Amino acid sequence: MPRDRTSDDIDHVIPDPKPSNAAKMRPPDPWPLPDYEPMDIKQPFRTATIPILTLGRHRPIAQTIAAVLAPHGFSVNGILDIDPYTSKELAGGLRVLEPRPQALLIGGGYTDQEAGQAEIVFDEYKKDVGWRRARL
Repeated sequence: MPRDRTSDDIDHVIPDPKPSNAAKMRPPDPWPLPDYEPMDIKQPFRTATIPILTLGRHRPIAQTIAAVLAPHGFSVNGILDIDPYTSKELAGGLRVLEPRPQALLIGGGYTDQEAGQAEIVFDEYKKDVGWRRARL
């Protein structure tokens, strides 16, 4: 009667076709390092966030966008979800928030004309508070 094979009967070991975790984590050779300028110790790190007012028809979408933007240095200080909005309401929303919004995020549910009107109001607001307008 033939006996069962055991590990003692195996003449050779078949290598594992999958690389080990250590091999996966090893950086490629040569390790490509980008060119960095030396850091100026006298300059403080930028920890402030850029405050944003969001103009959107759907508050849950605006809240999701706020969560996505937060790790990138933006904070949504207000969500204006009045539909339809007037220029006076938008101007009032821009002026009551503290810290003052430095950007206006316009949701995709608005027509080009409505978005253009919001940009005009935001430009007037920036002139009033003395800030330049920057496209993000």
